Amino acid sequence: MADIVFLGAGRVGGLALRLFLRDLGNMGRFNVLVLDKVDRNKLAEEHGIEFRKVANIEDILENIKGAQLVVTALPSRIAFDIIKKILERGYNVVDVSFIPEDPYMVEDIVKNKKVFYIVDAGFAPGYSNLVAGNFYEKLDRNIDSLIIRVGGIPVEPVPPIGYIVTWNPFDLIEEYTRSARIIENGAIKQVDPLSKIHSVKIPELGEYEGFYSDGLRTLLKNINAKNMAEITIRHKQHLYIMRKLRDLGFFDDKPLRINDVSILPQIFTARIFEEKLSIDERDIAIMEVIAKNKDNVYRHLSYLYGGIDKPFATSMYTALVFAKTIDIALHKQLDPGILPLEKLWMFKEEYDSFLKKYLVLKEIIT
Repeated sequence: MADIVFLGAGRVGGLALRLFLRDLGNMGRFNVLVLDKVDRNKLAEEHGIEFRKVANIEDILENIKGAQLVVTALPSRIAFDIIKKILERGYNVVDVSFIPEDPYMVEDIVKNKKVFYIVDAGFAPGYSNLVAGNFYEKLDRNIDSLIIRVGGIPVEPVPPIGYIVTWNPFDLIEEYTRSARIIENGAIKQVDPLSKIHSVKIPELGEYEGFYSDGLRTLLKNINAKNMAEITIRHKQHLYIMRKLRDLGFFDDKPLRINDVSILPQIFTARIFEEKLSIDERDIAIMEVIAKNKDNVYRHLSYLYGGIDKPFATSMYTALVFAKTIDIALHKQLDPGILPLEKLWMFKEEYDSFLKKYLVLKEIIT
């Protein structure tokens, strides 16, 4: 019987497992089981833990019996339904998936089962929420403006679109198609993510462009600000290309029939992105969070460089936060409920102590 079940051990899940066991000193402290539809025996053997292959939700539910915690790193399009069933069985969950669903849809289940569900435990949304929650408390819950600017991009633009794929290409495409929620003058608005291309200047790093992305999510419920938005960073000209591809139908999720074959353009494009843009190119994961009221401005900047000889920066940053969140979930006394990272703001010093070993992190108050 496992204490912890890692469900999904791909690029982010597998890296988080290594960080949790080795870098956070949990090797041998817990009985760990890895579940995946893909063979992860090599990963399991490397860490002296067990792996089992699963094909469906029944397999998953059978194999998590007795676990203290279930850790999920699944594609966003399938994650929520699986997590809901796990919660219904009474298990605590830490999830890193960028799900389209509102996690508060399962609030009653979580309360009835007296378990916690930590959502968006990654880069952004994720650590950006933790920073926002911490600033919110420091500013006495009085914020006029909260702007989050994040992105994982190659250090220099890479032809043909100025971008490389370092994470799930389906989730990448969703960023350009899913409506983004922002707050303007106290009201929540839904906007087309590519309707406006923003100029982004970060003095320490350079000039970029950005688009509204739907990363506020739980912040819309938990932080009261007059104006709030997440802007995802890209190199200049990239978003113009993405807008053209989207307008031409390459991101559509409705079947397209070609001769006797029916395909989803979104799947076709994602596969092309994965094949052509999975390039070993040095990249950088950037996060800037700026919170203001009439008295103070709080600014957070962190960034992590990747390289050919180590994991991509965005995956690494995501896995670092994911691993530390798993560590927090196991070693702290957490109340039952839906727990986005803004609700875990009191642990920010512990996160930062771990993250500073890997990335540049600074905060400025003016």
